[in-house]
Amino acid sequence: MYSQVLRVVFNTRINMVSRPAPNPFSDCINVSVQLRSAAAISARLIDQSGRTVRQFALAGSEGVNKLTINGVLGLSSGIYILELGVGEDYVREKVIKK
Repeated sequence: MYSQVLRVVFNTRINMVSRPAPNPFSDCINVSVQLRSAAAISARLIDQSGRTVRQFALAGSEGVNKLTINGVLGLSSGIYILELGVGEDYVREKVIKK
């Protein structure tokens, strides 16, 4: 029997509070992140070839930020990586487009 695996992150400016939803997505992606201080958040959707297919800049405030990423309706069905970053700190999560 194994215990639950927990992610431990030290000294990062951005942490993912909730996984992207809905997953699979169709027209938007909702995600919550926590910032140590107010900062601009860069968001990218990366396809399986490693190409950036969508890029967004979002304003973030200190604490928990609920983000909605629109403009993804025209993407092809498949698997993507959602990358959210502040400065040199990034969090990534796999998402699926219907």
